[in-house]
Amino acid sequence: MDKMTTISKTTSNSTQAYSSGDVVGGKMTFDLSAIRGDKGAIELDSVVIQDKSTQGADLDLVLFTEDISTGTTLTDNSAFAPADADLANVAAVVSVTSHAAFSANGVSQANDLKKPIKFGGPNSDMTLYGVLVSRGTPTYSGSTNELTVNLAARG
Repeated sequence: MDKMTTISKTTSNSTQAYSSGDVVGGKMTFDLSAIRGDKGAIELDSVVIQDKSTQGADLDLVLFTEDISTGTTLTDNSAFAPADADLANVAAVVSVTSHAAFSANGVSQANDLKKPIKFGGPNSDMTLYGVLVSRGTPTYSGSTNELTVNLAARG
């Protein structure tokens, strides 16, 4: 079996209500070089989002193989407006719509993705750039670090 690794990033989100289509947090950078595939590729297995506010909100995680251009809007709590040039670098859009709420927190997840992501080759930068996009109207009221995104992938 290929080596499975989980990479985590915590957002710096607003405590104001979001609208559907808004960026939640801002750009996240996931360094996947620890699981470098022999052909410069990985397989994305799952996305798990830890939610300290128990919002259980539907979110899309948009992943790019190249850094996002200055023409793409990534302002927290503003509409996600990708530049046309960035669309060619979209590696995956993962809809995270399965939620488990606990007494004071919860998790949302998308499992068994088996999504291959190809980079430029075995010596390329194995970095994914991600942005969360709200598909509801959550309010993360506890603090500005309410969400942690965990990517599980193998090379």
